[in-house]
Amino acid sequence: MPSFPGRVIPSLASFGENWAGRDRYLTWFHVWGQFIESPVPALLAGALHRGFPAVVAYARFAHSASAREGAVTVLGERWPTNATVIEVIRTSAVHDDVRVRVAALEALSTRLVEDDRTAEVRQFLQDRAVSDPDPGARTAALESLAHHHTDHENCAEVRQFLQNRAVRDPAPGARNEALSSLTRCYPDDETVRFLRRREREDVFDAVRATAKTLQAEMLQEPIGEVGEAPVLLPARHLADTALDITASEDELHAVGRAMAAWRSRRYDELTNLLTLGRLGVSKALSQWLRSHPEDLRLLIRDARRFVPRSPHIASERVADTAVRAIACSADAEARDFFVDQLRSPSDVHMRSAALRVLSDSWVGDPAVSA
Repeated sequence: MPSFPGRVIPSLASFGENWAGRDRYLTWFHVWGQFIESPVPALLAGALHRGFPAVVAYARFAHSASAREGAVTVLGERWPTNATVIEVIRTSAVHDDVRVRVAALEALSTRLVEDDRTAEVRQFLQDRAVSDPDPGARTAALESLAHHHTDHENCAEVRQFLQNRAVRDPAPGARNEALSSLTRCYPDDETVRFLRRREREDVFDAVRATAKTLQAEMLQEPIGEVGEAPVLLPARHLADTALDITASEDELHAVGRAMAAWRSRRYDELTNLLTLGRLGVSKALSQWLRSHPEDLRLLIRDARRFVPRSPHIASERVADTAVRAIACSADAEARDFFVDQLRSPSDVHMRSAALRVLSDSWVGDPAVSA
């Protein structure tokens, strides 16, 4: 099911200039909405404009980074081939806030008609996939590059670049995206051979597991028959029994942006996402943490960091959100974290949460019952 903005924005965009609520909403956005740490007000405001100049102004000058993120998303969805808009999006792709950068890099995924500009955008995405300091932004750049910039003329160049990032990127999440992009764009024998090498040689367990899974999908073989890479998901985790719950693309994007915000120490977005309580969000978060183990470790670090020193309600809230997010993970590292907290004398609330998660999600696991 589309997210709330995804359902509302097309309706707002269809309203005429004389819609009675338009001026009131835009006035509210200018006075209050642009200061809110959420992209939704800017998404809705952008939908009410017929031309892009006002939305460009939001992307450049809105007060909150979240508002700029929302404006950039609107620009990419509604005017993806306009030269002025493309330049604004590229400028946003080097913004200080990672949420804005991710939104901009995702917006550059549209295939352009002009060949020279297409090559220019492709080179820009390759540069961001290498030089951006945040793995979430590098992942977004790789995804956009693979979606719409693998024309036949540059096929070998893009393939080589994706292979390079699958080997050299320092974050397993970005390596996994490079492998997935190779599989989508070049489903041939060369990719199968490359996946076999990554399954044997990659230093990250998560990347070896991804290579194993993608290879099995390409060969249409059971995963257990391909190589001996370690299995990351314990069979007894609750997430494994919820196979009928699938994460939508909107939910996966929402989780990715929430984790990008978390890395920038902006915790409310993930808190709000988990507060919705939708099973699809939990499944999306489980998928995200499976392919981005560095984010799982960040959540574990923050859960430990905030709880011992939390006479402040804000710190307790951050710790609670981190624990709830970790609980969505099916990784053994998440299980071991909760086992450690259950045995720790430091915090009674954390021990209570650990007991609840382990009893709900890891029933019968030998590491828990030991």
